[in-house]
Amino acid sequence: MNYIYNKSIILCGFMACGKSTVGKELALRLELPYIDTDELIVSKSGMSIPDIFVHEGEAVFREYEKNTVHYISCLPPHVISSGAGMLCTKENAVLLKNNAIIIYIYRDFPTIFNIISNDKNRPMAYGKDYNEIKKLYDFRAQKYIAHSNFMVENLNTVKTCTESIVLKLFNFYGNTD
Repeated sequence: MNYIYNKSIILCGFMACGKSTVGKELALRLELPYIDTDELIVSKSGMSIPDIFVHEGEAVFREYEKNTVHYISCLPPHVISSGAGMLCTKENAVLLKNNAIIIYIYRDFPTIFNIISNDKNRPMAYGKDYNEIKKLYDFRAQKYIAHSNFMVENLNTVKTCTESIVLKLFNFYGNTD
């Protein structure tokens, strides 16, 4: 399937919504290269995300994130899984919106909470209770909705979510075969 994309496709959403897993599948389906922004940050910093938070702090992580946004905005079309907080700063959101198709992958909060509540690799959630994480989830959901071109709900399998995205892309942008 060949679509003409002059922009990357960015998958946004809360932690554990499926951005990375769906992103890899979508890239294969659309025959586009795949990038995970968290993996780029880890590669450039030489540290894991939790280590960046512990040793350098959230502000430094957000600076890595900003630099990553500038980098990916200059790339030819890719499928890109963004970090969960990447769209929370206005500068990042505007730059990405101007240079990409943004798709919000929605997953209900109870499912997400069950996945991330004790995950040490998620520094924005680890050690926090249900209400603290829910507050962050609600705040970020508003950002995802405001900045995305459309939303896809991740309820079933990776394949189902990927096909939903492909269908929305087809309906929104059209097939150029």
